[in-house]
Amino acid sequence: LNKIKMVRFEDGDIEIIHLIHEFGLGFGKFETRLILEMLERTPEYELLSEESDEEKCTIKIQKRS
Repeated sequence: LNKIKMVRFEDGDIEIIHLIHEFGLGFGKFETRLILEMLERTPEYELLSEESDEEKCTIKIQKRS
């Protein structure tokens, strides 16, 4: 799985997790679900949005006030 590129960066008070994988929609949904399950267990962040397709996943999160 070393062909996956994961980048996490800040855009103001929003953090963006972006994965490029090119393994298909099923893998994109799996990766997105995995990250969302980690967020559910972490009260420090809240989910703002998520998108996934055949080549990439993008998840936007924000620290809870």
